[in-house]
Amino acid sequence: MKKNIIFFALIFSVSFFSALLLTPPQVAIPGYKQLTLSDFAFCITAAQGVFFEGAEHIYVIGEIRNLLRLHFESTLQHAMPFAHPPTALFLFFPFALLASKISLYSAQFVWTMLSIGIFLYALSLSRLQSRSKLISLVAILTILFSKTTINTVLIGQSSLIVTGLLILLYDLAKNKQTLATTTLLIFSGICCGFKPHYALLALLIAQQRHSLSLALKILLGYLSITLFVTFFLSPNWIYEWLQSLKLFTAEPKNPLFQAVFDPKIMFTFAQVTRDLFGYLPALRISNAFSSLGLLILVTQLFRNSRTPPAWLIFLSTYWLFSPYLNYYEDLVLVIPLVMILRDQLASRRLSICLLFLLSIVLNYQIFALLIAQQGIYLAKVIYLLTCCWIFSSTTDEIEASKLAPDPSRIS
Repeated sequence: MKKNIIFFALIFSVSFFSALLLTPPQVAIPGYKQLTLSDFAFCITAAQGVFFEGAEHIYVIGEIRNLLRLHFESTLQHAMPFAHPPTALFLFFPFALLASKISLYSAQFVWTMLSIGIFLYALSLSRLQSRSKLISLVAILTILFSKTTINTVLIGQSSLIVTGLLILLYDLAKNKQTLATTTLLIFSGICCGFKPHYALLALLIAQQRHSLSLALKILLGYLSITLFVTFFLSPNWIYEWLQSLKLFTAEPKNPLFQAVFDPKIMFTFAQVTRDLFGYLPALRISNAFSSLGLLILVTQLFRNSRTPPAWLIFLSTYWLFSPYLNYYEDLVLVIPLVMILRDQLASRRLSICLLFLLSIVLNYQIFALLIAQQGIYLAKVIYLLTCCWIFSSTTDEIEASKLAPDPSRIS
């Protein structure tokens, strides 16, 4: 009991002081025609608009721009579309309430502290047991102090907290289930609903690591939250949401969106080959690979195959071939490495190679000077393919050992 108290006190202290250090003093800097604000402030403004100001058409780009103008007294001309699902609005609600009652800074401070705390707790709970303790220590430090992790914290993106929750979902699913553990699993899964691909990844991990029933309970949670938030949105919200998603892949970009769109910080096939093939041909090729990945995923689910696990197939397909995936999303790629180190699935040399490849992706701003955007994408491809191979090989060995006859029973 005493050790647990000390452990949580340490996590709390590190999270608190990290939040003090990394939460920007000004999460929004108004300007005449430009507004500089964190991604968190952008999402909280949308949630405030929906729940407190009657902004029913939050998925219309003009509505979110007007909300930003109103909240920050700016005459900005450009804005990102708000494309998070209704579950995200629900998850942002407590922080929107805090921002309305106290301040936006206090809301982002609590968000930063919570994100760091959950991420650190998940890493510590996974108990990395690489064949070398030094490799485990270097891996943790590389993840925590990478440019992507630090930038994700600074802008308040959800990928840090979601990565921690997915690691918890992966780890806790194999333990003996109690009511408290099951509740924590369902809560962790539901809290991954900030974005559709996070939600699907949570469902696949829950199904593969625990049971279909747990995945269905998490899915029911998503649907219930969506139904609740629907009462605050326009009757046409589904159409408006789908239209906002199209803005991310449309070419040419909406003029309101073009000024804040930067393909050079996206490491997916369509973005790294747009200069080589042209964007639309690259997108078609990317869609073909995505369809192939989906086919493999469905085949694995129907065959109940675990080589490689369905969640890793989806992670590899979406993170390599999504038409729009910003750099901070790549933080989720730490999950396969954490599991490989924890379960000692790879040799020391292979673990070092994986860590090096991941460090290239998570420190793209540094390595882009040496190997360009295409080189970073190649490192990402090799990393994910290697992870798939490791999980497949390990599972095959486990299944073979189960089928092999017991020597003690052979006379």
